[in-house]
Amino acid sequence: MPRISDAYLSCVVYLYQSRPNAEGGVNHGAAGFLVGVPEGSPEPLVSNDAILRHSSAYGSAGHSPHHLYVVTNGHVVDDYPFARFNRRDGRTTVRDLDQWHFHKTSDLAVSPIEWSWAWNRDFSLAVVPISMFLSLGDSRNLDVGPGDDTFTVGRFIGHDGKESNLPVVRFGNIAMLPQQPLELEHLGPQNVFLIESRIMPGYSGSPVFLNIPPWELRESAPRIPGAPAYQYESPFEAKQPDVSLRQSLGKDLGSPGDRLGRIRYYTRLLGITTGFIEKTAMMLAIPSWELLDLLNYPEIQEQRSAEREKWKKERNQNPPARLA
Repeated sequence: MPRISDAYLSCVVYLYQSRPNAEGGVNHGAAGFLVGVPEGSPEPLVSNDAILRHSSAYGSAGHSPHHLYVVTNGHVVDDYPFARFNRRDGRTTVRDLDQWHFHKTSDLAVSPIEWSWAWNRDFSLAVVPISMFLSLGDSRNLDVGPGDDTFTVGRFIGHDGKESNLPVVRFGNIAMLPQQPLELEHLGPQNVFLIESRIMPGYSGSPVFLNIPPWELRESAPRIPGAPAYQYESPFEAKQPDVSLRQSLGKDLGSPGDRLGRIRYYTRLLGITTGFIEKTAMMLAIPSWELLDLLNYPEIQEQRSAEREKWKKERNQNPPARLA
């Protein structure tokens, strides 16, 4: 596995049982991560291929609002509703997340966070955009399967950071695709990837990323027009005029590999950690397309619509200054 961008460490938040636990950095809890939906995204939200085609409608996270969500597991929320975020000044901010939405069948939950300019100014955070979600169609077109590399950014209980969040990366490989539901205790049947990546309690809710190296030629893979065949198309790798597909809250989720951009990897959000098999510590991850499904629930779409109307009114009341 090549060197990954430090920005991936900044998309993870820590979840705690109480505010004092969060402020004191108690070594107990779970993890989550931030997802962003740019203002102007087509509704309902679509897979990354369609998003790339609609990229001109997007604004940069640094220059336009985003619908922000904390993502974690449904089984985490009742016990650990307090989220701790890293700040640029080295301190942390704790929020009580009380507006959770749950997937009807998968162990997923999202909580909206109201966007403000303060996120760019005050917080040391990166956001996983929906353009980075692996779609079911792309997983088939790319022949994603056993052996493909993955990396998971999460919380290593016991050495997770007391004063601030210090996520740890675990590496692995896909062992089995979500071909049929796996019965999980207290959760029922779940569609999950089996990933050969040894994890421990505390990683629930962590993002899992797929990472395909450029030398694994796959004829059906999407490619940058006019680029050599080995360069896969990725919203973070392609040098596109629209930086909104690259820019997050102050950081870029760059592709692993050569940091000068000479070696390009196809990197996508593969799924969300939901647990592990105790005897083997094999990780279980819910596919990212299940998260996209949750973000398209009517009540969440209505919430985004209300946010857009609010932003529109704020812009009308405070129009940008014009040059003389």
